[in-house]
Amino acid sequence: NAIYNQLPAESKSEMYGGAASPGTAMWFDTTLPGLPLIHGYAFRVHLYALSGPSTEEWERHILEGGDGVVFVVDTEEDQLEASRGKLEQLEQYLRDVGGSPQQVPWVFQLNKRSAETAAPLDAIDEALDVGRRSCIETDATAGEGVFLVLKTMVRQLLETLKTSS
Repeated sequence: NAIYNQLPAESKSEMYGGAASPGTAMWFDTTLPGLPLIHGYAFRVHLYALSGPSTEEWERHILEGGDGVVFVVDTEEDQLEASRGKLEQLEQYLRDVGGSPQQVPWVFQLNKRSAETAAPLDAIDEALDVGRRSCIETDATAGEGVFLVLKTMVRQLLETLKTSS
């Protein structure tokens, strides 16, 4: 919701889905202001988010049509192992739908960074084997950093389009 609320009304669609229900998807699309035209066309971004614990069916469905992945990491120390398991699961789902975790742009949204129990960055890197993936520290509840996550993903997708044309 933080990204949706920061976009001008004329550049976004209605928000669809079950934002209030855990385990459901919500989505909208937008033409981000200031982006260049690609071969004369506006670059339209479709954003999908899963609320709370999600089902394998939703995750696979979203990954199947996706061009990039924003992986939201709960960076509290006691959640790193669960985040690692979720990352491995998403990578497997991506392979199952014909994608390659090494080929798809990823952004790690390091959430809850302002919490007293937040793990140090080197512990996150070690637990998740971040490597060369982009990492953005956020506090999603306060809306801090989430728009930068979107901009980083869009930049990676535009770069992918440039190199593939």
